Amino acid sequence: MTRRSSVPKAARESAEKAFKGRCALCEAEAQQIHHIDGDNANNDPLNLLPVCGTCHTRQHGPDAIEPDRLAFYREHRHPGILAPQFRPLFRRMRFLRAPEGLMFWDMARQAQELQQLVEHHNMGSYYAPRVARAVGGGPHILDVYNPPSERENLEEARRYRDRIEQERSGVYELILELIDYQPWADGPPSSRSD
Repeated sequence: MTRRSSVPKAARESAEKAFKGRCALCEAEAQQIHHIDGDNANNDPLNLLPVCGTCHTRQHGPDAIEPDRLAFYREHRHPGILAPQFRPLFRRMRFLRAPEGLMFWDMARQAQELQQLVEHHNMGSYYAPRVARAVGGGPHILDVYNPPSERENLEEARRYRDRIEQERSGVYELILELIDYQPWADGPPSSRSD
């Protein structure tokens, strides 16, 4: 069992200020600090969420929101990120956060899945083409009679990863705008950063 360390005052105050002293998950009065990554020694303010006792207990149980989604919420503070209906979009956005760990064919497939899922949301006909322009156009289909060399494959993969890195924040903004149009995206507006 890991021993709890106290959160430095400046880090605690920074997290509490970001959410106006309210629980980041339900807007009740914040009483505790949750470490998003589960490491009680990691007191980086972006790893800390002010929470009420009930939400803190929930975050350590089977109904917890995934740590990477909580981190995304902490960074962007959009209440729609916490909605269960956001989970499918978020799963398809994961390739944007860590493209170096994926093969470029997988990134292209996930980019296409993200675009297709966006199409099925309110305002999807507006946002899907914009997402496609940002992350689509992955690796070219291989000519089975004239396959590229390994070096050409690696170079194409590097270019695509670089593009994903460059377009990441723009895609995040598109997705955050998209969820504003979803009926399930209601949530505490005071926690949204502008």
